[in-house]
Amino acid sequence: MRHYSLLPLIFMMLVPFWSFAQKAVSPEEFRSMLNDQASVQLIDVRTAGEYAGGNLKGSVNIDIRSADFTDRIKELDQDRPVFVYCLSGGRSASASRSMAAMGFKEVYDMKGGIMSWKRAGLPVEMPEAAQPTGITREEYDKALQAQTPVLVNFFAPWCGPCRKMKPMLDELNQSAAGKFKYMPLNADENDALIKSLVVTEVPTFFIYKDGKQTWKHIGLVEKDVLLKELGL
Repeated sequence: MRHYSLLPLIFMMLVPFWSFAQKAVSPEEFRSMLNDQASVQLIDVRTAGEYAGGNLKGSVNIDIRSADFTDRIKELDQDRPVFVYCLSGGRSASASRSMAAMGFKEVYDMKGGIMSWKRAGLPVEMPEAAQPTGITREEYDKALQAQTPVLVNFFAPWCGPCRKMKPMLDELNQSAAGKFKYMPLNADENDALIKSLVVTEVPTFFIYKDGKQTWKHIGLVEKDVLLKELGL
């Protein structure tokens, strides 16, 4: 008699349930649904530093990469809707899937994260002591007026692809010193700038020549591609 594992069948049965339990919605839908709730379970899964730089009113910060993430999530009411967001949508999507698998009945993930929320002109809570960081658009435009090509890298400390590419970018910056200008900019510290440039994900790369944008790329990129686009 043959014996077959039931695990694949069980998994296939659970996938539709997880998909139903979690749903990605636009910032406008997200806000409308929040307003319809008498009491809200609104979770910001970014780092504490990101959260301190501005967040949604009524949110609770539970960093998805913290050691106690699962324990803190378990403290929430699984029978009530939970609303989740991050910076650009990647971490909140992962958190939403985990919560659905844990048995939460309704998990709403905001598409595009707080970056999309801001682009939609929706309100953000800012700590009174928070001071503007990063550079202004005027400073940015001035920095692009260089004799050599300029490579701009919008990254974030928590971003896996950003961390993966950092050694290659640092090596390129050293080996081709003087042949191009490298501008790494922390997206978490440049809210106004990323909104102005419509940067929706990290990493996002721009190349400028004679002050004009000649190339844009989102996500991982090979060194050979960068060299080609920089003309090196």
